[in-house]
Amino acid sequence: MERPSVKQRYSYSWDLKRDDGTIASTDKEKAQVLNDFFQSVFTEEPDGELPKAPQFTFNSPLTNIDFKTEDIRKLLTKLKSGKAAGPDDIPTILLTETAEALALPISIIFRKSLDEGRVPNKNSTRGKHPLKTSKAEKDLGVIVDSQLNFKDHISQATTKASRILGVIRRSFDHLTDHTFVQLYKAPVRPILEYGHSVWQPALETVQ
Repeated sequence: MERPSVKQRYSYSWDLKRDDGTIASTDKEKAQVLNDFFQSVFTEEPDGELPKAPQFTFNSPLTNIDFKTEDIRKLLTKLKSGKAAGPDDIPTILLTETAEALALPISIIFRKSLDEGRVPNKNSTRGKHPLKTSKAEKDLGVIVDSQLNFKDHISQATTKASRILGVIRRSFDHLTDHTFVQLYKAPVRPILEYGHSVWQPALETVQ
């Protein structure tokens, strides 16, 4: 028994009945019947102005909503760090890692927004000083980047350590293993290990 071709397997043999009772049997006739049906179910709006939406009046505003700091902290920690940033360009991993510190100020902002009946205007600068964004900042000798992977810090530290090693090699014609270890521990190793308690966990996560 021959296997049916792709065209045979995906072809349909039934006919379609038109509104007048006649049968559409060819592909073109069936397509026209389906087209007429889909056109019939679309809503045609009359020309002119759109109808106005009804106005609602609320006599009991929402005042019993409680923005608990702990609830906000839990929501922040449950964010998936691999997701892309939102319209505010704040990396998700930054929100999850700083959830403990952000929970309280976010709850205050939500509470104030609900009490005043408005949302903060991101374009308003009255009484505020806009903060400049930066991809990386150096704090206490550690370069903290926006992705918190510390690649810039590690790259700079290894480059600086390599330069010092080069100076050591060029400065000594004969260097014993013991002397090299002592020279390495003094000026080179501190550069590589400085602030490792901050950037080492991030390096292990990347690996």
